[in-house]
Amino acid sequence: MNATATIWPQGEKRRARFARRQISEGATLPWGQIVPSRRVVSKIATGGVDCLAHILDWGCGKRLATDDFGHNASHETMVNRPQLRRMSDPALQIRNLQKSYSGTVVLADLSLDIPAGDSFGLVGENGAGKTTLIKCALDFCDIQAGTIHLFGVPHRQTAARGRLAFLPERFVPPYYLNGRDFLRYTAELHHRAYDEQRAVSTLGALELDAAALDKPVRAYSKGMTQKLGLAACLLSDKDLLILDEPTSGLDPKARALLKRELKAQHAAGRTVLMTSHALHDVGEMCDRMAVIHRGRLHYAGTPAAFMSAYGAPDLEQAYLACVAEPVTPQ
Repeated sequence: MNATATIWPQGEKRRARFARRQISEGATLPWGQIVPSRRVVSKIATGGVDCLAHILDWGCGKRLATDDFGHNASHETMVNRPQLRRMSDPALQIRNLQKSYSGTVVLADLSLDIPAGDSFGLVGENGAGKTTLIKCALDFCDIQAGTIHLFGVPHRQTAARGRLAFLPERFVPPYYLNGRDFLRYTAELHHRAYDEQRAVSTLGALELDAAALDKPVRAYSKGMTQKLGLAACLLSDKDLLILDEPTSGLDPKARALLKRELKAQHAAGRTVLMTSHALHDVGEMCDRMAVIHRGRLHYAGTPAAFMSAYGAPDLEQAYLACVAEPVTPQ
């Protein structure tokens, strides 16, 4: 099929189906006619797999594409890798963040710093605003007020996401790929060469057999799917790992192995930001933590200081005391 003569259908869902059909037929995606939305470009920088059908060929090509402003630009220019920043820049800095959905306040005047190199835990009940905060930081949704910076770069710039890898809470890889294809394409999106031996080693560290690389992901169990997503993040070698409920679907042994791997990432100098309902895991793994309750920040500091502040013997009792109090102005 002649790519230059191919017309892309309107609408992202139709484009996704069209791209899958093109790829399955061995055709070349028509780069010169792609006009990506800002959301698609931002997801490229984070390795967002929910739009992977759009960018299987995009992420590894060197051909010209059309950017948000209608100009021809190379893939390297579109992704716009960030310049090296001062080590003093926090991995994530949030100031006076306001976010609402249909008039309902989800995050209210929230300010938070996550230093580079920290292992940081976000804690809160379901609906507290943890996932919304991450979506705001990744520019997956608009904010009403406030500022967000990633390694000193404003979060609306694509370059801000060039140094991070993200695993969503409900991770669902494209069903038509096998494990190897998924890891290969995410490696290319992260500008990394796919290394089969390292992929097998990383899967093994999470107790996922190498045979899973040849299986279609639609045949994976929940635990296998979660391990595949975690492996993709670990293989990215990014400076910041953002993991939303990373232990979801994992059995006790796999949880212990994941904690070991995340501790190794932290020891290597990477920043790990994770949400969790397991306060024991937060106390064991995190240098610092934050408690978000009903969209407001109730606490930010070390787990030890958290227990001390509420005179509690453990994090669970400190958490109960913390959310029972009215929040003080930041």
